[in-house]
Amino acid sequence: MKKVLDKICGFFASISNAFNAKVGKLSNRTREVLAGVIFIFPWILGFAIFGAYPIIYSFYLSFCKVDMPATGITTTIIGFKNYQEALTTNADMITALMEFLKESLFMVFIINVFAILFAVILNSQIK
Repeated sequence: MKKVLDKICGFFASISNAFNAKVGKLSNRTREVLAGVIFIFPWILGFAIFGAYPIIYSFYLSFCKVDMPATGITTTIIGFKNYQEALTTNADMITALMEFLKESLFMVFIINVFAILFAVILNSQIK
């Protein structure tokens, strides 16, 4: 067991030494950029997997007729037909959309008012 651990540690030490030899030749600015990229990469990867991909896939599915038989999901591209049906055929959709927009505008206004109020309070000189 000790031999295996020594080999693993030696392997990682050789990789670390090779990386340090390469990084040692870089300028300070390049090292800073490399460190920034290394630190931000997990966030970028998480956003791509859990944020961007679902949004893009949902947008794709909005242009498709989706069937879910027991064998899996099948999609057929139908273009703007889903949007056309939602906005012309379904009268409740327009009502719900207008209500949502009114409520959203109201909430954005209220949130911004309180955000500015708190910013002013936090930036004031407190004695």
